[in-house]
Formats: sequence, structure tokens, C-alpha cells
Amino acid sequence: ATATFIDNESGEKVSTSAYARHSDAKKGLDDAQVTGATSSYARKYALNGLFCIDDNKDPDDPAYSGNGQSSSKQPSKESSKASAKKPMAQAEFIDEDNPF
Repeated sequence: ATATFIDNESGEKVSTSAYARHSDAKKGLDDAQVTGATSSYARKYALNGLFCIDDNKDPDDPAYSGNGQSSSKQPSKESSKASAKKPMAQAEFIDEDNPF
């Protein structure tokens, strides 16, 4: 999976790739589910690498409480609206193995 960040003003591009291999059989999953999980894994880590995301605390992990002890803050609705008005850059994701 390759993730590319494009600056709309300068046209500069930064890309990173991540790879994942799926096992021939995974208990409880059919072939399509194994392929989807592997593709999701590769996309996640390509984006983590591109945006320097530390995913040590996974919101999907039951141990993650989301009770405000995380060091990251959610942006306010006002700042989200302001930044949504004029996009300064765009992110593009290309899954070379799955064009759909």
C-alpha cells in the first residue's frame, strides 16, 4: 500500500509504502476476509508512516478507555470547520493490489 501527501499550493509530494503478507489460512476467516484484513493493515501502517502516527494506544483495544488521559486532543468543531473551508493539502491513497 502506498500513501501520498500532496501539497496543493506547491505540488510537492511525499509518499510512503507499507507491506503486509497474509497467511494461507487464518482460523475463522474466509479468503476475502483475510485479504481485506491484510490490505487494511498495510494501509494503516502506510498512513502511520506518512503522518508519523504513534498507534501505541489503539482505540479499538478494550484496554483503551478514551477517558481523557491520552496526550492528544480532539480539535474543536470551530477549528475543524475553519480548516475544512480551504484545503491546504490533500492525501491520496493508492492500493496497488486492489484498484477498487
